Amino acid sequence: MKPVAVFFLSVFLVACGSNPGNDDETDSGVVVDSGDTEDTEDTEADIVPEEGVYMAGLVEFTQDECMAEQGEWRDLLESDFGFRFTLAGSDLYMEPVENGEIDDEAWTCSMNAGQFICPVMSDEDELEEGLDAELIIKIDVVGGWDSNTHITGSLNLEYSCRGADCEEALVAAEAPMDIPCATKISMDGNKTE
Repeated sequence: MKPVAVFFLSVFLVACGSNPGNDDETDSGVVVDSGDTEDTEDTEADIVPEEGVYMAGLVEFTQDECMAEQGEWRDLLESDFGFRFTLAGSDLYMEPVENGEIDDEAWTCSMNAGQFICPVMSDEDELEEGLDAELIIKIDVVGGWDSNTHITGSLNLEYSCRGADCEEALVAAEAPMDIPCATKISMDGNKTE
């Protein structure tokens, strides 16, 4: 058996699942236009994200089915951790920032109608040798502009399992939470440059 507990704790960021019952969201949480003209407010049409640099800090856990707040992720809120977003034309990039230092790693984000998704990680790991069960972890940051210079969103984590033997493999691995699960930490940011 692989040390699944270490795998659970080694995750540094958070990814999320879909919002059940909302046909206007994709599985990643990014809002997609349904085509229904009644679901759009006039104020949304007036928002034009300004090019530049945005700094966003983490605010609070808004969902924690994955029990991330009980582990290392609590430290994300207790430390000076956030994200720097750079919008240049239709290109959006995200970099992690900790204690004022920008990390060397950057992610390219996808944008659609003032909403964005920044995939951070997607990984699959065999849970138990000989069983048909793979643990899938996804981490991303999703959000959007609620004014020309202000963004909100969340850092998201999702664990799921794929395979015919998932239930047996999760029990054998002594997973500390029910899987599938999702965790979200809200974020809030403003244009700085």
